[in-house]
Amino acid sequence: MNETKALTLEAGKYYRTREGEKVFVAGIGIFGLTNRHRVAVLTDQNGEDCLRWYAEDGKFNIYNDEEPADIVAEWVEPKRIKGFACVFAATSSKNSGVLSDIRPTKEAALEPFRPEMVKAVIEIDILEGHGLNGGDHE
Repeated sequence: MNETKALTLEAGKYYRTREGEKVFVAGIGIFGLTNRHRVAVLTDQNGEDCLRWYAEDGKFNIYNDEEPADIVAEWVEPKRIKGFACVFAATSSKNSGVLSDIRPTKEAALEPFRPEMVKAVIEIDILEGHGLNGGDHE
């Protein structure tokens, strides 16, 4: 993914790294002797806040063209949406039940199956783009 649009970092805002991580710009100033250490960024490392230093253009390592940790865009919170899945009875002693793909509506979840196959339809609260199959979900 080639994201070359110029980005102006602002203290107090959340941003997205090239690898999709949510990071927080805690401060911008003269923290180091070079442009490489002017932006203080907080990240989450295994549940703990971690401080990283960035260049003003969002680059994590000014000596490489692209790094997974580079800041590339403002953070946009994903929308929470509901999905539906069918539950089936166990087919053997090796599994306790089977769950279908997650679909945007109850009707879409039931559509591919004969009614006698489905034991239940469950509603699942998910983030948009994380597991919905079978059609548009806006």
